[in-house]
Amino acid sequence: MSLIWQPELYKVGEILEDVLNHSPKGPKHFYIMSAYVNSNGVKRLEPVLQKFKRDGGKVYAMVGIGQKRTSKQGLQEILKVSDEAWVFHNNYLERTFHLKVYTLEQLGKSATVIVGSSNLTGGGLDTNYEVSAKIEFDLRSPKEAKEFNYLKQMFQSYKSDAGDDNKPLCSKLDDSLIRRLEAEGLLDDEDSKKSNIKISSRGGTIFGSKAFPSRKPIEKLGWILVHTEFDSSKELRDRLDECYNGDKKWGWRLGHPLKPREESYIVLFECNRDGKIVADGRVKVLSEKPPDSPYNFSFSLEEVNCPTVTVKLQQISDRRPNQGGLMLLREDELSSYIQNAYKDSKPPKYLSDVFGVD
Repeated sequence: MSLIWQPELYKVGEILEDVLNHSPKGPKHFYIMSAYVNSNGVKRLEPVLQKFKRDGGKVYAMVGIGQKRTSKQGLQEILKVSDEAWVFHNNYLERTFHLKVYTLEQLGKSATVIVGSSNLTGGGLDTNYEVSAKIEFDLRSPKEAKEFNYLKQMFQSYKSDAGDDNKPLCSKLDDSLIRRLEAEGLLDDEDSKKSNIKISSRGGTIFGSKAFPSRKPIEKLGWILVHTEFDSSKELRDRLDECYNGDKKWGWRLGHPLKPREESYIVLFECNRDGKIVADGRVKVLSEKPPDSPYNFSFSLEEVNCPTVTVKLQQISDRRPNQGGLMLLREDELSSYIQNAYKDSKPPKYLSDVFGVD
């Protein structure tokens, strides 16, 4: 990874020009995610983008229109140079689409990501005080390919996002959309001497509004990996079947006790011997613990599911809990598990509800 300190030492526009100019011919994609866009920013890259496309590349863009900082002319220019482009906007004022990410992917070989504070504007690429990080990925490495694919999935997920009122948060860019946005006063006009960059009170009738709950600390998310002591996946499955079809209770000797709470915990059950995640489920931690009990705590199995695709812990995480212990799962780890374990089937509702996955 290297830092781009603009404008003191480098300029993001120059770095992007260099990256695009020196990309080999063949299948390749360039992804743009920018909060704000103006014509100067797009025209700054237009010559290299056209060459990139002639050499076999595809250009995909997703831009925001928050605070009326994106211009009509900027959208017109991005439409010219992109194979596909989208506009993302959430009507909630405190939910601004504020990403600045530029990604070049040589399919199956390598990728370069520049992420930081630089919008696709003349100032963002050249003259503003900005800082960005340039990150290289070797896509022939399974670990690095997995990390990069997580970034691509983020781009794709925004395209289908919708508000609480079921209106889209993302619309495909075309001339008609530009006219509608302009008519509702959501775009800056570079040709007007009275160009207005004041914050718009709402996003009009085109985009929906979506409220988000406050982000919980990881220990409060309730996503747990249970690292069992069984010697085989079959033994673990048999134990889960026995408990789930019996009194549904399972006592746990090791690990820090889980605290009872109103919501269920989402749990992944992993076998110690082969490192395979055999099942997932919902559990309730029981508050009662008899004084003579050998267990730290116990939980009841509310739901248990064994997916047809078995996932190893090392596929979703570079961490490993102590034998017989528990591990609090991060968002990327649970997301990766769902994508791998249910790539050929529909995940159970308690998992699909976490990320809104169908």
